[in-house]
Amino acid sequence: MLSHSCLDGPPGLSATIDYHLAVSETVPSRNVEAAIKATDARMCFVGHSFVVMKREIKLLRLVALYYLSPQFELDHADRLSRC
Repeated sequence: MLSHSCLDGPPGLSATIDYHLAVSETVPSRNVEAAIKATDARMCFVGHSFVVMKREIKLLRLVALYYLSPQFELDHADRLSRC
């Protein structure tokens, strides 16, 4: 999954799962205040994740553009000819 592979920090979905479970655990008890708090925390996590993904994807695009540019081929022609 591109989104989680681009995020800083430990790999995996554990944080995502934890935030969703925190919201789900408030439903049986009908604890509105806890549900609002858990939902707000999940939304902050998601918002931060999108900021990080946007930054990382921009960086990946810049790297890809560099490697696909004609200038890269000119700068590294001797190395590319050995491949």
